[in-house]
Amino acid sequence: RGESTDDALLTDVTSQGTFVASAGCAADCEALKRIVQTELSARSFLSVSNAATLLGQVLYSKRSFPFYSFCVLGGLKGKRGAVYVYDAIGSFEQVAVGCAGTGREMMQPVLDRFFSSSCRRDGTAEYRRDGKAVLAEHQQVGSVTLQPPVQTYVDCEVEEAVGMVVKAYQAVCEREIGVGDEVCVCVVKSSSEGKGGRMQVLRFPLKQH
Repeated sequence: RGESTDDALLTDVTSQGTFVASAGCAADCEALKRIVQTELSARSFLSVSNAATLLGQVLYSKRSFPFYSFCVLGGLKGKRGAVYVYDAIGSFEQVAVGCAGTGREMMQPVLDRFFSSSCRRDGTAEYRRDGKAVLAEHQQVGSVTLQPPVQTYVDCEVEEAVGMVVKAYQAVCEREIGVGDEVCVCVVKSSSEGKGGRMQVLRFPLKQH
């Protein structure tokens, strides 16, 4: 992979340590961003799971005339990352990897394959059932709560994760012209205080169309 010659940008993440990416109508995405920022600014600190619930409630409150905005929320949950994906009316779930926007239909299975537990670092893959999957009879927790049927976090090094994301974008941009000419990767690391974190921005060129 080829990192751009521009110096990687290192900036402070807000005290929330949480990011929301949205795709869809630009006006709706901007309006949603302002509402969420206002809600977050009124609170001293929200965990990533609470922020995920807040975003879902904001989207659901507009269900009669929903935002045309499909969101991915990411943040830090302890020492691990957490990712949540949404539909336009606020239904969401925690996943190991998620994406939204142009090329999503091609990108999601590629990311699932790259980050599956049976995919090896040398690029070869052993096709077998995911040993970390939760069997259906073990998913029930209490009377109404269901445990996720798959692992909801990625267990790999930062450099390896960035490399696989860039590799996925390089594959998809060959088949979807709307993906763009550059991929911007934001790496968030937890701070020593346990709240918020630090963000490193890396840029990688894609095929010019």
